[in-house]
Amino acid sequence: MPRELLVLRELTVRFGALAAVDRVSLSVGEGERRALIGPNGAGKSTVFAAVAGALRPSSGRIEFAGRDVTKLSEPRRARLGIGRTFQHSSLFTGLTCLENVTLAVRARQGLGLRAWLPRGRRAEIEREAAGHLAAMGVEPGGPAGALSHGQGRRLELAMALAARPRLLLLDEPAAGMSAAESAELASLVRALPPELTVMIVEHDLDLVFAVASRVTALAAGQVIADGTPAQVRASPEVQKAYLGT
Repeated sequence: MPRELLVLRELTVRFGALAAVDRVSLSVGEGERRALIGPNGAGKSTVFAAVAGALRPSSGRIEFAGRDVTKLSEPRRARLGIGRTFQHSSLFTGLTCLENVTLAVRARQGLGLRAWLPRGRRAEIEREAAGHLAAMGVEPGGPAGALSHGQGRRLELAMALAARPRLLLLDEPAAGMSAAESAELASLVRALPPELTVMIVEHDLDLVFAVASRVTALAAGQVIADGTPAQVRASPEVQKAYLGT
């Protein structure tokens, strides 16, 4: 069994009287591909926001790499190795694709946007950025704002990988994609380094079942099923809550 990298213990996030996440407990092993599924409002993205540090839990505990990170800020968690992509684009549309990823590399190294660097160091950073782009099949030149939706998602993934996370949270990466683009994205996720732990929130079940080794289903903020893709697919609770059957 892989060593646990992320553990949620009775995680609860409330907005007033509403429990968006209600006593969710789960553990994710190193190198695992875990999917969170469920209908709109199930609490999936709220779980991601709490894990990343964008939301403070109302109660419960979040452990990462054996450390309690419940009260740590989002930047501190990022430095520990929690990376994230978002439902909506977060690109610098006026910069080239290479410049976008270069900024991500510089941020990981603690370098400001305008920090002066020797030519050799700049070239080293750009080579690394170009490598991430090549892995995602994105050309380095041209403004990021001119990319298609699918290519833009690939660029966001390259930027996330440039931070060298241990845990990568992918929040609805296939949203707005065609079936062909979604299939290509599944291939890219499957090809990610095996030591990288990936959690994905996604409504495209074809993508989920293509990439996930384990699936957790939520409804009304609570876990209703957890297991292999086949086990969750066959769950009557999941079929009723998510698939509508």
